[in-house]
Amino acid sequence: MRQLEDLVRYEPANSSLAFRERGYDPDERATLLRDVVNYGTATRALSLGRKDLAGKTGTTNENVDAWFCGYTPSLVGIAWIGFDQPRTLGTNETGAVAALPIWIAFMQRALKGVPEKPIEKPDRIVVAGPVTVASAIS
Repeated sequence: MRQLEDLVRYEPANSSLAFRERGYDPDERATLLRDVVNYGTATRALSLGRKDLAGKTGTTNENVDAWFCGYTPSLVGIAWIGFDQPRTLGTNETGAVAALPIWIAFMQRALKGVPEKPIEKPDRIVVAGPVTVASAIS
């Protein structure tokens, strides 16, 4: 049985290669997942005061399950909310509302004293300026 420390540091061999063969670039995924924290449904995670956060909120149909899966270069954490027998959590119980605060509370403690390691944007990712109505129709 693996120790927790081994699981946290576990990196499958050729994981990047496997994703590239399927058309997924790990650097592009990381950029998208950083944007979920910086500009999307998980901006509340910025309350941790770090720039090395990335992740994805999720909610199933009828709000039966809600989760947030987030990470830094040194730690991954997942918070999931749901019932053993499927039933709705409630109208507004989304990943951002129900699960993200649990993840933040865990990461506040888990990342205490862990140095921030920025996740760099790959050179091949181009960031365009904001799209306005005028620029979109011209």
